[in-house]
Amino acid sequence: MPDQPWHMGASALIICATLRPFQCAFAIAISVLYGLDLQHSSSTHTHGNSAWIYAEVVAGLSLITCLVHFFVTVKRVGWCFWEFVLFILWVSQFGVFGAMFIGGKNVVDEDATNSVARMKVAVWISFVNVLLWFVTMVGGIVWCCTARRVRRRARANRLELDEEAGDAFANSQPKLRDGVEEKVIEETRAVSMIASMLKGNDGEFTKSKLAAANKNSRDVE
Repeated sequence: MPDQPWHMGASALIICATLRPFQCAFAIAISVLYGLDLQHSSSTHTHGNSAWIYAEVVAGLSLITCLVHFFVTVKRVGWCFWEFVLFILWVSQFGVFGAMFIGGKNVVDEDATNSVARMKVAVWISFVNVLLWFVTMVGGIVWCCTARRVRRRARANRLELDEEAGDAFANSQPKLRDGVEEKVIEETRAVSMIASMLKGNDGEFTKSKLAAANKNSRDVE
């Protein structure tokens, strides 16, 4: 069961409350900026440029990931790998559109966009997304390592406690056996004493009966 951000400490809560909203907002901004050109292509019945479609896919995946991360904190290696994938996708997007619109080399089909200035703004927003996803990727790796270290330490502590409990139980067994043996010995002694007393009483009673019988026989004679 994944942990919520507020269960992972102040750093996770701060990043979730600041970076994730920015990632979400900039993904929406990229989706809108590139979506305008795709909408224009649809209205003019022309094929949309594959780079613009790629930008929309990256923005959509980032937006879905941000929404998931509002409720789930990175603790698994799979999440870290996905953050890395998104980081690479944003780097690729920035490289492609930066080569098109940054540095005065507008090497793009005129039908691909109707606003070069808007595309330049989108390129720099993509660069901001690169930085944001790099920070969250590193944060995810740190959280995964920290969570694994905490789980390993808790498992070691639990095993140590189990061993101590087992040793305490094992040490208590001889004491219990010694106590039982002493009790049995005491009870045996008590029974022996009672038996001896009863045996002594029976002997004295027999001797008194013999003495009385001898006296009676002498009187008869």
